[in-house]
Order: sequence, then C-alpha cells, then structure tokens
Amino acid sequence: MKDNIAQANPMWKVIAGKNEEEICSESENSDNDEEPNQMNESQIHDQLLPSTQFYFTQAERTIVEPEKSVAASPQRCDILESACESLERNNGRLDFAQLENLSYEDLIPVMDEMAGKLSPKGIYNLCASMNHMTIEQRIKYFNILCTHLLLPKIIELEEPSRLLSSAIVECIKNFPDEIQQFIFVPLLNAELKDTMLITTIVNTFDLQKKIFLLEEFLANVKELKSWHISILQNFLSSFKKEIERRIEVIPRIQYEPQLISDPRYILTPGGQAPPHYYRLKAVDDVKTLEAEITRYDNCLKKHPSENLRAYLLTTLATPLNGNGQRLIHQFCDLYEHARHDPTEFGDEEYQVYTRLFLKLMDAARLLKSYPSSRKSSPSRTPIKKNVETKRNILEPRMRPPEEQILTGSRPNTLTVMTLDNSETSV
Repeated sequence: MKDNIAQANPMWKVIAGKNEEEICSESENSDNDEEPNQMNESQIHDQLLPSTQFYFTQAERTIVEPEKSVAASPQRCDILESACESLERNNGRLDFAQLENLSYEDLIPVMDEMAGKLSPKGIYNLCASMNHMTIEQRIKYFNILCTHLLLPKIIELEEPSRLLSSAIVECIKNFPDEIQQFIFVPLLNAELKDTMLITTIVNTFDLQKKIFLLEEFLANVKELKSWHISILQNFLSSFKKEIERRIEVIPRIQYEPQLISDPRYILTPGGQAPPHYYRLKAVDDVKTLEAEITRYDNCLKKHPSENLRAYLLTTLATPLNGNGQRLIHQFCDLYEHARHDPTEFGDEEYQVYTRLFLKLMDAARLLKSYPSSRKSSPSRTPIKKNVETKRNILEPRMRPPEEQILTGSRPNTLTVMTLDNSETSV
C-alpha cells in the first residue's frame, strides 16, 4: 500500500525521509511510464475541447447542463399530469400559472402530449379556460393552444362531437379573429374525416364575417378537396338567403324626403315658378304638419305607407273636437290633387291649400294641452278621487226623477253624467 502511494506522488517519499536520489530515479521512471498515457489523454482532450485558459470551467458546465435537463423533465411531467387531471374534472379549468415556469421549447411538447391525453370533455374545459384568459395569457398561449392542441383534435375527429363543437363556438364568440387565423385557415388544406365542425365554425360567424372567410378560402386553398364543396355550398346558401331577404324588404322601404331642400327648387324673387313647384310645396307642407304633431308626442309619427287622411283624423280629432273632419277631408283632397291628379295645381289651388294647412297647424299646436289621442294611456284613466269629487259637485244633476225613487220598479231610462274630454264616469 505504501509503495503504491509513493508511486502515485513522489512527495510522500520526501516526507518518509528517503534520499533525493531515490526520489529522482523513481520520478524519472514514473515520468517515462506516464508519457504515453499523457499523450493519449492530451489528444483526446484536444479533440473534445479547445485548449483555452477556461478549460476547467467549460468542463464543469458540460457536467451541470445535463443535470438541469434531467431536472426539467420531471417538472414538465408533473405540470402535464396536473393540467390533464384538472381539465378532466367536471367544470375543470386550466391553471395558466403552472405554465409560466415552462419555456417556449418546453411548452410545445407539453401541448403535444396533452392533445393525446385529453378527452372531448377535457378539450371543452380547456376552451372554457381560454375564454377567461387575460390579455397577457392570450398573447402568450392562444396561438400554441390552437396550433398544437385544438387543431390536431379537430383533424383527428372521425364523427361529430357536440362537446368540441360547443367549445369552438364559445371561442368564436370571444376570439373570432384568432379562430379564423389559427383554426379555420389551417384546416382548409387538411384531410378532414368529419366536416361537421368546420361547418359549425362557418355557420357561427355572421354574414359580414363570412365574406372574409370566403376570401380566406379562395386565397389559401392549394388543392380543391371533396369536403370543400359542402363549405362552398354553405357560403352560397348564406349569401342567397341574405340577398332574398333584402329583395323582400325593398317593397317595404318607403321614404318621404324634403323635396324643396334642393336649391334648384327654391323660387327666387321675380322668378318664374316651374309647373311642379306648388305640388312640391304642398307635399313638403305635410311633412311640416307631421313634425308639428310629433313635437308633443313622438308616438304620433306617421309611417310613409300610412294613409294621410286616417292619420289626421286620428291625431287631430281631439283638438278639433269632432267638428274638423270636413276641414281634414278638404285638406286631404287638395293634397291628393297636388300629388296624384294630372290636372293643374297652380298658385290659386295652393293658396286654398295653405289656408287649410294653417288651420291644421293651429290644431296641432293644441295637442300639448291634450293627452295622446291615438291610444288610451294611464294619464287618460280617470282617478277615482277626482271622479268622486265631480260626483259630489254635480250630484243634483245625477239624481233620477222622484217618481223612480223607491217605487220598486226599474227605471225606464238611465241618466249618464257627461265629463270633460268626452270621458264617462267609472
């Protein structure tokens, strides 16, 4: 044992008290024996590491790095197992705080493995978790979740999945642009076994967004596949329904513009009025009368398709007190003459029309002191207290004849008190 120690380090012989000559001879022999080994070791080190002054620190780093990677692998597995367990629960959610400790390079393998482990229920809970992400989490994780987790699941589907469809629909409502970019566009060139989900995606978007989806379809499809035909038919049917709806609405679109708002129809002093000038003014006067009526009650606005005669009889019946029906009929007759009758409608006819128009305008100004004349509103309902007061005041008038009091026979006639505003007692 001592000889082996002495051969390993010649200084032990000095400590043991041996001669320097023996030390030198033994050291020379050991040097000669170790030279081939040192040459071999130097060649190996020259091949593995560059000869620098930081040789020993570099060698230490190569030893530490594998330890970190070995330590990172269990951590990644723990995060994966914890995330999958949380998502598979009822109403489970993904804790994005667990993913913050993973780098981008570690996050992608975790998502790939999670895609293989999660069931449709777990995917649904994952999409629900995505809907509650913060802006920072959305920027960091949304692309990875869609590309490495949702997209492979959709491509692997062999039959429709209600859970996955409802989950994607919820994501579309919150992140329409991201779903279009990370889900819809990549699916266009994929080999899909079930097309129900992409049909659901297309149907969830509104019509305006479908136009952009169709543009993306035409720009990104590299090769037309069989399932593309159903998607195109879906686009066309949506556009067809919208076109038919707009065509059906056209007959109901009516508008009555202000005709003399155009400077070409303003009569200058001393100028000659065109033949149709007074007709235009007559139509514009009706718009002025309507504006005066709706000034006090916006519910009295006239629809363009509504008959003018019925409109005026309904709205102005109260201020005219039933005596202005003849006035309204004369005004409407001249209005229909100005608008539809080919016979002449000049200055004289317009002056008569204007006098009737001014009287109706005065009646419309009186609407502010009357309740709405179109519908019975709570404001028109008599209050019981007020009615009782009126009954007390007018009680002598309401008494039946003396011969009908306590005679034991029913009266032949019934006296009804007449109240203001043409209202009957309660």
